[in-house]
Amino acid sequence: MLTLLLAYGAWLGRIWVPPASLWMTSSALSPGFDIEQRLPQGSMALTPQAISENGLYVYTAIRAPRGLSETITHAWHHNGVLTDVVELNIDGGREQGYRAWSHKQNFPKTLLAIGASIS
Repeated sequence: MLTLLLAYGAWLGRIWVPPASLWMTSSALSPGFDIEQRLPQGSMALTPQAISENGLYVYTAIRAPRGLSETITHAWHHNGVLTDVVELNIDGGREQGYRAWSHKQNFPKTLLAIGASIS
């Protein structure tokens, strides 16, 4: 009976336990990506030809507590308009965290007419 009472008390007490959260430890926008090391790499001029040939990578490093299972998104916008969403499932508990990336290759023609530089 005592075990049942303690279990019921723990179940009621769950509302006072804050939810586990995940947090971003780093992020990057890069022209290349080392898939084996899971790290962004390189720099290039953002010319229309370079973007259409190579695309762009978005890299996100996440820390997630053990047992947390969550979905994050890489949302690609152009001039404030959502163009693509990539959903990534995060399963917490790795001491090293979770490193995710998405690779965009289909850009609107208006973006390809703009030149810029990243590194």
